[in-house]
Formats: sequence, C-alpha cells, structure tokens
Amino acid sequence: MSAIRYLGATIAEAIAYARETLGDEDLLRVFDLDGDGVIAPDSLDERTFVRAVASAETEVDECLAASHGAPFRGEVSESVREIVAQRSVWCAVRTRGSLSDAERVAWRQLYKDTDARLERLQSDRGARIPNAPLPSPTALLARDQHAPTTWQDLASRKTWGAF
Repeated sequence: MSAIRYLGATIAEAIAYARETLGDEDLLRVFDLDGDGVIAPDSLDERTFVRAVASAETEVDECLAASHGAPFRGEVSESVREIVAQRSVWCAVRTRGSLSDAERVAWRQLYKDTDARLERLQSDRGARIPNAPLPSPTALLARDQHAPTTWQDLASRKTWGAF
C-alpha cells in the first residue's frame, strides 16, 4: 500500500486530518464504501482513502516541483495539507462508476478550487510556503545590507523613515 506523506505520519492520523478538514459526513460519503460508518483499518475503505490521498499528493508534487522543490520533506505547510485533503475526494470519485455526474459536480468544483490555489502557490515561487527559497527580488533585497531606509507617500509627499 502507498505511504501517505503529507496528511499524517500514520493512516489513522491522515484520516483524522481529512475528517477535520472535510467534515465527517463528506469524508464518509466518499470513503465509506461499505456503509458501516467507519473507515476501518485494512479495509477497502482505507485502501481507497490511501490511494486517493497518494494520488492527490502526487498531483501536488507535480504542480509544485519547479516552484517549491516538491516533494516536501519534514514539516509540510498547512495549505499544502489542506489542498491534498480536498483533492483526495475528487481523486476517489472521478472514476467511480456508481456516482452520477450530478453527484460528482461538487467534488469536481472543490478540485478546481484547489487547482486555483496551486496556481497561486506556483506563481509566487515559494513566498507563501515557509522554508522554501525566497523569490528572486526578495532574495536580492535580503542580501543587500544597504537597502533603502526611507520611503515616500506619493499622495501627501510625506517621507517616512525606517526604524
């Protein structure tokens, strides 16, 4: 079985995080295939959950590899964890023949919303995720020991000094 990397150190932790992020009702609606109200260890429910999360993690890695150096090692930012949890739902239902298109539409929209979040993260080249390299202009200013210490309000023409 695939290892989950971003939602928790164990499958139980990952399920708990997904439950917290998605809500119990939505989590069970997607991953409780046998309808018993739980995602039991070593069950089809758990295997489906793990496959979906692993697929979502791979997609996030593909999106953020160039801009953030994914796959991530060590601590993973909350935004990446949340995106993985939200994408995992669509990864689970996109090929499920037992669901109609009308039943999938909400999950598809959530997936598209995470696409937009990933695009914003890609475009900032690491500025929103801690421990990522600084974007180029910020990195240059951080190295400059003689950065400007005053600035001017263009509307009032008042000059301000740094402290």
